[in-house]
Amino acid sequence: MASVKIARRDFLKVAAVTGALATLSGPEDVVIRTLKKVEAKALEPQEYTVPGLCRMCVNSCGTFFRVKDGKLHKIDPNPNNPANAGNLCARGQAGVRRVYNPDRLKRPMIRRDKSLRGTWQGFEATDWNTALDEAAAALKKYIDAGEAKSIMVGGGWLPCGVYKPYVVAFAKAIGTPNFVGSPPPMCFFPKAFAWTVTIGAGGHPHIRADHEYASYIILLRRNLAGSIGVPYAWQFARAKKRGAKIVVLDPRMSESAALADLWVPIRPGTDLAFLLAMGHVIVNEGLYDEEFLKKHTNAPMLLKADTNTPAKTWDDPDTGKKKYLVYDEATGEAKAHDEALQPALTGEFDVEIDGETVRVKTAFQALVERLQQYTPEWASQICDVPAETIVQVAREFGTIKPAVIDPGWHDPKYQNSVQTWRMVAVLNALVGNIDKPGGLIFNAAGRSLKSSALPDARADVQWMKKKGIIVSTAQPMILAYYDAIVNGDPYPIKAAVLTGGNWIRTLPDDRKWKEAFKKLEDVIAIDVMPNDTVSYADIILPDTTYPERDDPMFGVGFSPDAAVATSVKAIDPIYDCRPMIDILVQLADRLGKKDAYFENLGKMLGVDGGALKSAYESEGIAGIRRVQVEAKGVSYDEIVAKGAIVLKTRDQLIGTMPYKKPLGTPSGKVEVYSLKMAGIMAKKGYSEHWDPIPTWIPPRVMDGVGGNVFYLAYGRSPIASHTHTTDNDLLASIGRPEHFGVWINSAKAAELGIRDGDMVRLTSLATGQSVVAKAFVTDGVRPDTVFTVSAWGAESEELRVARRIGGVALNKLWPMHEDLFTLLPNAMTQEVLVRVEKA
Repeated sequence: MASVKIARRDFLKVAAVTGALATLSGPEDVVIRTLKKVEAKALEPQEYTVPGLCRMCVNSCGTFFRVKDGKLHKIDPNPNNPANAGNLCARGQAGVRRVYNPDRLKRPMIRRDKSLRGTWQGFEATDWNTALDEAAAALKKYIDAGEAKSIMVGGGWLPCGVYKPYVVAFAKAIGTPNFVGSPPPMCFFPKAFAWTVTIGAGGHPHIRADHEYASYIILLRRNLAGSIGVPYAWQFARAKKRGAKIVVLDPRMSESAALADLWVPIRPGTDLAFLLAMGHVIVNEGLYDEEFLKKHTNAPMLLKADTNTPAKTWDDPDTGKKKYLVYDEATGEAKAHDEALQPALTGEFDVEIDGETVRVKTAFQALVERLQQYTPEWASQICDVPAETIVQVAREFGTIKPAVIDPGWHDPKYQNSVQTWRMVAVLNALVGNIDKPGGLIFNAAGRSLKSSALPDARADVQWMKKKGIIVSTAQPMILAYYDAIVNGDPYPIKAAVLTGGNWIRTLPDDRKWKEAFKKLEDVIAIDVMPNDTVSYADIILPDTTYPERDDPMFGVGFSPDAAVATSVKAIDPIYDCRPMIDILVQLADRLGKKDAYFENLGKMLGVDGGALKSAYESEGIAGIRRVQVEAKGVSYDEIVAKGAIVLKTRDQLIGTMPYKKPLGTPSGKVEVYSLKMAGIMAKKGYSEHWDPIPTWIPPRVMDGVGGNVFYLAYGRSPIASHTHTTDNDLLASIGRPEHFGVWINSAKAAELGIRDGDMVRLTSLATGQSVVAKAFVTDGVRPDTVFTVSAWGAESEELRVARRIGGVALNKLWPMHEDLFTLLPNAMTQEVLVRVEKA
């Protein structure tokens, strides 16, 4: 017979009712029957739901946690959250198994023999007071010695994209400028930089294609139907159902390509040539939106005809934006762009500027001239795509309304990535689709961006300046921290506080990072899982899973609606774990930095730090949430009941930028000609990497394939977002061979004697390292390319599910690219050739 457990509060209810019934007068059987009904009700399984936010990827979809008998029973989508709008992927629903994963870190642990780093030997379980005291003591010695900057506070996407204020507040409180979240050069820097210099925003939460209302959609280097991004996938599905035409450029048949009307199996790294040829067709056939280009872009800006540099720009004291000259066809003169009656879009002119006659041309004219060399026939040879296909796609993109090229997601892949996304941005501008229904629109988070420079005291800023690398806003250069740890350049990094992340398994050339983590004097890890990087820790402080804690209030980043959301604690922690925010506060307190922590946190959240501290001390993290909610002016009861509150809808926000509100570009307009890149060129001299007009740059691995040497391509799958999802038995159980193995073309496999399911060895020609995985033989990938899914290849023996699956440890194949020839923070993770053979 199954045992029945009754909670103390329910026992007291029964006892109280029993006592009350004992005082009643009346027939005894009535009293007994009533008592039995009350007892039965109290003993019924307790079931309830609370709203939450998924943390299986950075999109943080809205959920409801369903609890039954004190256990997390199921995770459902929350229709109140506009990001996922009642949709949830397999990873999100598998969050239940993250809570009940037997491989989880279960209690604080300390290892005093640092020679055992990289193994799970030597760890001893301890209590929280001891672990926190020793962690604080390890940090205090640097702080007391005036070397706080030698402490690096690092992590992955979670502290970067979700909990950044709470982690940065800790770093600032203890006096180090060295916070590094998910390293942008490994994530999105090239894409974000390109979009930001063109429309003023470009990060993951800032811009999106308005798929739901588009009639024509082009995807490249992105897989909406089978990768990270429920907030995008559900709109993409609606577009498909509504009949939008979909074109996918991809060397392999991704889930999105399988749904497309046209799959273009393009040669890896050559998308830029395809896009430039599209531009050639569009400008030569007049398929561009002339009115939009004149009014809302800097296409009419005058350039010196011989150098393609701005004829004259100056700062507007009222707006802080750059003003520039245009040719006014109404007067035949050069005038400030906001004073001309009829700015010319094309042409060359002789104009008087500051008393001198100067030969000038418009920026659009310079673009047209640049594009003349990039014919479809030229691109066809580079991309291995018929010229007719390029012409067809260009004409359809220029004539079907509304059309959009998706702004991408993850792309640190090639040396031409910046110019690739610059050209994507320019093509979207040519058809006039910016912030219009069905076009390229801003998420709510992208409408009010504030930029801030990285502190000069940071190791990576000093390192980049020393190397002559462009220092961009808030884009840490992870290679600098390897140099700082191993070589003390520009100064030594001696200790690391890791708040999630798995650098050993995700950063280029894992051998270098293993070397770096062995050299650190102190490593403190706050994490949920015993991943490869945590095995290098001296002190492990186990974090709770997301259903086991309250969360603060967050803006809903991945939605065109402006909204706020939170996550309510569903269950108590099932192990001796604490939320990361609590751990950081408790460490700060032991270091005498608690007041500084909340002061810095208040500045970052835009609320009073003292109020945050007081509320936290009385209510914990829920108190932080209460202060945020009150400052925002929304109902606390409503947000903890619904999980999300919409403040302004997409329809209320769309169509404002750049039409009613300037963009975050130097000119405030869409910059077909990038003034930011022109400024870099003026300081550093010409390079095609920062040419302000998109130009062709070949991938560095353009040549060299053949025989058993292949291009390497990678992406995501529906069952894995990052390494933290790989040790999930539920997700593993629904995986298929294509989610774990190496895709190889059927004809090439036959040529090499490889059959489906054979173990194959991939050897990087750049690093010399090899990985072994199962072959997935298919016609869905180009003959010159092998494809694999990222996130696999765990080495930690504590990750039993991930170790059993195996898969490709991609970062063994990626070089660190120490030559830095692009002078831009870019890991270039697909600038790799691999040799394939049977294992």
